[in-house]
Amino acid sequence: MISSMTIFVLPKEAEHFFPKQSSISLGFLELLGAVSLLSGPVAGQVSDRIKHPMGRRRPMVLLCSQLAVVGTIGCWLSSTSYSSPICFSVCLLLQQIAWNCAHAAHNALLSDIIHPTCTGLASSLQTINVLAGGLLGMLSFQGLAQTGLHHTYIYAIQVGLTYLFLPVTHFSAQEAASHTMLLPSNPVSLRTIFWMSHSKCTDYILVLWERGFYYASAASKSFLLYFARDRLDITSEKDQALLLAEASLSTVGAAILGSVLSSVLFTRTSIRSQSIACFGSILLAIGTQFWVCLFFKELEVKKMILLLFFAVYGFGKGSYMSADLALGIATMPDPDEASRYMGLWGLSAFLGAGLGGFVMSVILELFGDILPVSYGMKVKPGSYCIHGYIALLCMCLCCQLYVAHLCLRIRTRAEHDSMKFGSGTVQRKSKTNAFLVESTGAPREKEAWQSAMPEETSHADG
Repeated sequence: MISSMTIFVLPKEAEHFFPKQSSISLGFLELLGAVSLLSGPVAGQVSDRIKHPMGRRRPMVLLCSQLAVVGTIGCWLSSTSYSSPICFSVCLLLQQIAWNCAHAAHNALLSDIIHPTCTGLASSLQTINVLAGGLLGMLSFQGLAQTGLHHTYIYAIQVGLTYLFLPVTHFSAQEAASHTMLLPSNPVSLRTIFWMSHSKCTDYILVLWERGFYYASAASKSFLLYFARDRLDITSEKDQALLLAEASLSTVGAAILGSVLSSVLFTRTSIRSQSIACFGSILLAIGTQFWVCLFFKELEVKKMILLLFFAVYGFGKGSYMSADLALGIATMPDPDEASRYMGLWGLSAFLGAGLGGFVMSVILELFGDILPVSYGMKVKPGSYCIHGYIALLCMCLCCQLYVAHLCLRIRTRAEHDSMKFGSGTVQRKSKTNAFLVESTGAPREKEAWQSAMPEETSHADG
């Protein structure tokens, strides 16, 4: 549900604290969220080394969720009591740091407890859960708008839902106790957290790159509120909230459909995750060009075209996200440190969103206000002309097409092993994973693999 912050809450808070510079302030808030993502890999490496009867992941998820609740309540109080924007920014930073730490540990559960052959299906189901949370956030925001309640009550809903669903993760994740496992012994250090050898992590780095560019493009969603205000002349706060809710409903509904179809493809065919991610990225590129709705005159027609583009965007999002998590798990260099690599995986996403949001705000400010005014065009104070939105969305188009190109270049660990040793090889698994999968390859191939990977086969099973 935290994903609803970007499209619903932060634009409102930016207008609340900086009404005359809402675009730049929104970009700053998203950049602040991006900075907080540096904590994800750090928490991930700590989680990889936790020895506890509950396992390595659940203690981190439980602790960080409590800190996130504290930050959410702080944001709520800062916004409603008209405190300084500095107070709100500090609370937002705390909330984002806590959620990123919990997110890194939670994603690593897939690598720890899911059978390798079910990674694609598990990734699709995880995506459906994320989208369902976004849908819940959208419905909550729409309900607040229809009842006339202030948007800050969304913080209270987030806190309540956190405590409602946190036990589900705790009791449903059958994670093994980690105090008897042979865990990574090297100490936690900033160098080992963020440093990756390019020769050993080429494909994983490609995953981080394509994910970063995807979320940089996705940052354009935050400016839909301003697009509705400036280009569709929807100025009523209630009407704006309802349009955003309809757009989100169209996006999330189509995204869930895309995720479900992707899960069917994963279970019934041998399609590669890279192909699904590439297809989704192309649909995302098409869906970002919703500015073409301005060629029509009637407002209802404009809204219908807008929602149609958002549905295309949503279907592509569901397809892409279903394959993206599977690619992250399938290309990470060392499954023993899954939480650290999932933290880097999350860092790439939110750095893309934060830096992308800031860059997008600069593009909108430059092409939608500064340059038009310098050329003598009349721009209403606090609003942006059509050129700014076209430049912003064309940049999104380029980002998504580049993502599609990168997805086709990625090769998983299994594909590299298959090319190197043939189809009958041992599948590499971590010593701390719940599943050790071994195929019936020839002894000669198995010996070749063991000699090639001495550091992974010299440990006892966890």
